[in-house]
Amino acid sequence: MQDRVIDYYLPEGTTATSVPDTCHTAVTSGDDPTIGHYACTLPLWAKPDLKVDFPFRLRVDRVVPDATGSVTVHPHSDRSTTFDPNLRNNTAKVVLNPAD
Repeated sequence: MQDRVIDYYLPEGTTATSVPDTCHTAVTSGDDPTIGHYACTLPLWAKPDLKVDFPFRLRVDRVVPDATGSVTVHPHSDRSTTFDPNLRNNTAKVVLNPAD
């Protein structure tokens, strides 16, 4: 089992009004300063089929059609391919205000 970190980039036009205790504001080189970025840690060791909620509350400050953020799971170690051989499925989109 590997300890993991989750990066959450808020959809454009939003602000987090409530953030889980296991998350903190993050800044990474190349980040757009107008987009909120949070780094979250799992409260326990990751294992297959683990389900964990990260209840963020967002405020829509500006309506942006199809405003898209993302969630990405990163391993803490280089041994992640042993635990997670398919790293291509570690990112998901977060879409607000869909135009359709």
